[in-house]
Amino acid sequence: VLYLQEHAGSKKLAELQSIVDSIRAIAGKPRTDEHVLMARAFFAEVRSVTNGKAKWQIEFKQQFPNLLNYYPDVCVNSSPVRQSPQIIVSQMYVNVVVGQYLCNAHHSVLVSGSLSIKNDISGMLWAVSSLRLEGKTGVMAQFSPTSFGTLTFNLASADETYPEVYVGKGDLSKRWLARVATDIQELAKGQNIVVLTGAHHESAVLENVLLAAGEKRIISRHQSGESIRQAAEQFMSVGGIFITAAGHTGLNLVQGDGTLAFSDLVITRIGMAPRDDDRARFVAALRCDGENSHDMPRLKAKILRQEYSRNIVRSVRRIRQSIGRAIRSSDHKANIIICDPRFPRFEDRDIKLTMLREAIPMRFYDAYKAASTSNHAEEVLF
Repeated sequence: VLYLQEHAGSKKLAELQSIVDSIRAIAGKPRTDEHVLMARAFFAEVRSVTNGKAKWQIEFKQQFPNLLNYYPDVCVNSSPVRQSPQIIVSQMYVNVVVGQYLCNAHHSVLVSGSLSIKNDISGMLWAVSSLRLEGKTGVMAQFSPTSFGTLTFNLASADETYPEVYVGKGDLSKRWLARVATDIQELAKGQNIVVLTGAHHESAVLENVLLAAGEKRIISRHQSGESIRQAAEQFMSVGGIFITAAGHTGLNLVQGDGTLAFSDLVITRIGMAPRDDDRARFVAALRCDGENSHDMPRLKAKILRQEYSRNIVRSVRRIRQSIGRAIRSSDHKANIIICDPRFPRFEDRDIKLTMLREAIPMRFYDAYKAASTSNHAEEVLF
């Protein structure tokens, strides 16, 4: 308040001072709803007074960020460690609107809560303006933790002998399934393992392959129609191997003491929908009339390119979310095994799916560079 009185020179300060006096009058009394209402009124008034581009207003936001972060609809900040801006939405309706905008706008990319724009305050102002969040934004400042846990990576692409995932017209290769089972048994460093598959059918087949290979650990398989929570609770109580096709998001396998319930996370394959020529041809025909039928090949190619781009974005998000199952705290440590040879190594630049490299969070790039199929992969601590 003293800072505002010195710099603001606004008529609104009288209203703010009135709220402060009221808060002081009830200080020390048992907390009631009146306390909460007055606190909200105070922070709302502070945001109103400092909502501008004057030098003192910008300095206030940088010096007193906590005063602006009382139940905000949106919190925007810039991370000097991750080198990327971030947006956090706490109000459900705003969350839906912001998410739809970022996922549909061609000039914005939403991947695990990070905006791909420049790491500066002007970038933050751009995001707020583009999303029409003026007056709803909480903190606009630089903040980021300095420790993100420890990860190691094992990549199938680092082994030229790794079998292809599919054979024929999209059927899973038996050789690939056998190799995945071998990786689970040999590359996994710990007793407890989480395996994220691409489909429930794949989970069932992989379980049978593991049992046929002589796997002795208890296998908890999440089945179609079963609550993933129930399957996860079984794994938490008995350990062993947890196989699920639905655990890429929302799965929090952390013990009561805060430790991670597993040491190895296996991602079996990249979830990408197959090329659908029939659908592309049908959509192209709908967009053409009889007189412009010659445009169909061009439209079909365009539709296939658009669908391919959407599939890449979905795959990047899914893999990044999967990795997020292994790092739930700054002191967690896990080994990530990616069993799809299509996933590129860090140095790969000319392969078809090179964009999938974006699935690895920047803070783990050193571990990604050091990735191999050896179970002696170098650990990189952040």
